[in-house]
Amino acid sequence: MHLALNAEWDTFRWGQITHSPSLLDGIGGFPKTRDDIWEHADLDEVAKECRAQIERAIYWGFDVTHLTSHMATLNLRPDFFDVLLSLAIEFRLPVRLQSRDVISRQGVPYRQMAEAADVVF
Repeated sequence: MHLALNAEWDTFRWGQITHSPSLLDGIGGFPKTRDDIWEHADLDEVAKECRAQIERAIYWGFDVTHLTSHMATLNLRPDFFDVLLSLAIEFRLPVRLQSRDVISRQGVPYRQMAEAADVVF
């Protein structure tokens, strides 16, 4: 399950399920950049939207085997990663993360946190 909070393309824009105000850009879709979503998103709305995306995929019959994050938006900031990790635990799904090398340069023990929660992919 590729969780999306960004829509970076000019000609192909997608939006959210929950219509959460802090996740909208000026034209009604997801913001284009990670920085934009990181600066304006309410974390409760982030969790609500990501949960809705997972639940909809399950409802529609998709075999949700793991979680990833579009543009690594949920992977690269501790507060957003907390949302991702919480949902992985809640839905008992592993999280696909960047390589150990990339994570080690970020200064946050993302992989160790996911391993401790038994949800690393």
